[in-house]
Amino acid sequence: KAHKYKIRYGCRLFEKFYRVKHPGQEIRGTGLGLPIAKNLIELHGGTISVVSTIGHGSEFIVTLPKRVHE
Repeated sequence: KAHKYKIRYGCRLFEKFYRVKHPGQEIRGTGLGLPIAKNLIELHGGTISVVSTIGHGSEFIVTLPKRVHE
């Protein structure tokens, strides 16, 4: 049975250079993608969060404020 857990801003996924470790698997990348995305989203007044189901993957939720044209 899959367990769902919710991770918000305190999550290490959004820390610079953090990479999730999986035994026996090589993890590629620098660990900068999610921190950069979080920073850009917050600069636009938005939020980012992630909901993961163990063994099935993760869903990243980005919320941005609606821009009102004058």
